Amino acid sequence: MPTVNFIERKPSRELSSFVEAFWQCQITEKGTIRLLPTACSELMAYKGSQGTGLVSIGPMSSAQLSHVMPGDLFVGARLKAGCRMDFLGRDFVDLRDSKIHGYAIDSLHIKHFETQLPNLNNLDQMEHEIEQLVEGLVHDKKILLDELVSSFIAIAEKHDGNISLTDTVAKLRLSERQFRRRFRKYTGLSPKEFLRICRQSAAAFELKHKERTIASVAAMGGYSDQAHFSNEFRQFVGVAPIVFEKELTLK
Repeated sequence: MPTVNFIERKPSRELSSFVEAFWQCQITEKGTIRLLPTACSELMAYKGSQGTGLVSIGPMSSAQLSHVMPGDLFVGARLKAGCRMDFLGRDFVDLRDSKIHGYAIDSLHIKHFETQLPNLNNLDQMEHEIEQLVEGLVHDKKILLDELVSSFIAIAEKHDGNISLTDTVAKLRLSERQFRRRFRKYTGLSPKEFLRICRQSAAAFELKHKERTIASVAAMGGYSDQAHFSNEFRQFVGVAPIVFEKELTLK
């Protein structure tokens, strides 16, 4: 697997409701990186073997592989789950498992960023400009939140997705049908898909960072047996838990 110098930075207080993290990375070896499913969307700028540009990346319901080359530079703004990019000219749900290049987006903020990008010489400059881009989009209400959707997401993430959908939605004083429609509008996912991502993301973190056994992670996730957990994990990540532990992956 390639070496990745990956650095994350928390957003300013003004952007903390919308941005989970700003990040940057430089590739030093040729290879393939596994990108894990996530309910977050991203704005990502790149320079290198794939050219130079910006892409809006939607929520991912399944893992994807990214092929990289030495010298490739990437910076991004990872928006919080439930943040809807309202400058794409299409329903946000259409961005699920896909991306839109900046040149195809009718936004003055995006066009200005892409004009500046070729003149930026390092990762710090690129990251500063993408932060300025997000600030402009938030100020113009082109990145939006829904209070009830955000409340549900906060509860779900606190419990790693192990909550009752019916009971939680009832506390928000909406019917499940109304909530599902509203949730998809702001996340591109159904509530059940989001809860599954929460559960499997928590399991992936435990396997990668906590040195727990597969059996203990399965038990923590509420699975009745290890085989059931391993089967669902393979569907989610694309490889078995024992293989995933040894891979280089990015959220």
